[in-house]
Amino acid sequence: PSPVERKLLMMVAQRPELALRVPVELLSCEPAHTEAALLRALQDVQQATPLPAGALGQIMERFRGSAYQDAFAELIGEIEENYFDAETLEAVFNDSLERLRQAAREKEFAALNEKATKGGLSAEDLLRYRQLLLQKQQTKKELSETDL
Repeated sequence: PSPVERKLLMMVAQRPELALRVPVELLSCEPAHTEAALLRALQDVQQATPLPAGALGQIMERFRGSAYQDAFAELIGEIEENYFDAETLEAVFNDSLERLRQAAREKEFAALNEKATKGGLSAEDLLRYRQLLLQKQQTKKELSETDL
């Protein structure tokens, strides 16, 4: 399981409106990644009938009898132990989203790198590879500047 997806899930469960800001296309598609499935389920619920912040009981009720019931029950117990206060939640949420995006870029870069070593890249792939490489270099530069 992805620790970033777990952290996002915990924050979205506390504030369901945040579900709509999670880029689901960046979440894992593997069945073993329960967090990604739960985030998608919360996003679907939030799009259909929005839940208010702090609606942990309503989340449990919404998913009662579903395949997600036990996972949400476990999650809610974990939230009670690791509650994010309102002041820090937004900053932690934004940081987690950026980490999710960074992981997706790294995964895409690695796939393109492997494709390049096995047989070459199309013009479109090469363009994307260069974009990712540039982003990677900019990120390293920004990190080194913040370390100063």
